[in-house]
Amino acid sequence: MNRRTFLLACLAVSLLSVSAGAEPLLVMFDKANPPFMYATVDNKAAGVYPALVAEAFSRMEQPAVLEVLPWKRALHFLDTGRGGVAGLYMTEERLKRYDYSDPLHTETTLVVQRASDPSPYLGLESLRGRTVGVLRGWSYGDEFDKARAAGLFTAEEVEGDAQNFEKLLAGRIDVLLAVKESAETCMASSNSRDKFKVHERPFARNSAYLAFSKDAHMVEFLDKFNRTLAEMRRDGAWGSILKDIFEGR
Repeated sequence: MNRRTFLLACLAVSLLSVSAGAEPLLVMFDKANPPFMYATVDNKAAGVYPALVAEAFSRMEQPAVLEVLPWKRALHFLDTGRGGVAGLYMTEERLKRYDYSDPLHTETTLVVQRASDPSPYLGLESLRGRTVGVLRGWSYGDEFDKARAAGLFTAEEVEGDAQNFEKLLAGRIDVLLAVKESAETCMASSNSRDKFKVHERPFARNSAYLAFSKDAHMVEFLDKFNRTLAEMRRDGAWGSILKDIFEGR
């Protein structure tokens, strides 16, 4: 267990003891999206977004339960009002249903192909007729979602990016979409970096947020969370968390 994971585990436990009179707030994360959010071997929440949320909640003296789930299930529980979800992208449709915090972090999504594939990525139209590997339950932006619904390409879903990299090498998909840091981790661990081609042109840049169902009436809470997040940016805690996790500390 690295230093940041250990500190996060200690902080998550301490969150349950602060503000004894307050009700613990459930926040859910994807269990298979390292380094941003994932489950440890003992099924604890780890990664950038659990660490940021834990630090902010500790400063707010807000007790919390941080839970890791398959992403699609987390979104289902978000819709039913069971709790909040962190690491969520914003879309037109979601804005109708959820209240959002300020951005936790902005992710860069890359297009990855086999190195032997001569087809360039020039935008969504260049995906026509191809099979694209994506994560189950994820939105990659309004334009992608509309093109997918229109049948421009075939989207195959998996639980985690590592599965898509395996499928790409095996020729079972043509292209995959993955956030930069996760893609780099997967390629490094595969020992096959030279077999992949990452396009210089990013697919998208999406901010990730903490969100709650509008039915939960969490706007006032999110305002307080936003002020705390801004404080973390000013005093360096936000940057320190990202640096430690991205550098594997």
